[in-house]
Amino acid sequence: MEQWRSWNPHQRRRIPADTKIATAKRYLAGEHKVELAKELGLASSRPILDWVKEYRDKGDAAFAPPPSSNKGKTARMHAIDNGQDPDADPAPSKPDVMTKKTRAEDISLAEYRQLQDRLLRAEAENAYLKKLRALRQNGQL
Repeated sequence: MEQWRSWNPHQRRRIPADTKIATAKRYLAGEHKVELAKELGLASSRPILDWVKEYRDKGDAAFAPPPSSNKGKTARMHAIDNGQDPDADPAPSKPDVMTKKTRAEDISLAEYRQLQDRLLRAEAENAYLKKLRALRQNGQL
């Protein structure tokens, strides 16, 4: 843990999960929280107590990354993630007004995700611009 000594104690940074677990174990073994905080270059010993609580509650899995969220994913993206063909429709619905459809064979998964990301960014930018226009019209900007 020597690597943390040269850091500014007031600088925000991420401390690796294995360092947090090792520190929690050392605290539980009897080492003083202030000394551990100094060794890690922390401005306070409070994070160590938080790590110990988390370690006591969840053990070695305490600082594992959270499972990825499905928020913002479309049904089409869920189908692709599950290895299904999103274009395979068991009961065809009404014909679409669009002239050309893209089939799963025509586009790779990486291309699809890139296009989905571009669409989400464009939608967010559009919402931002609408709010900006409304604020300007109301004289708030």
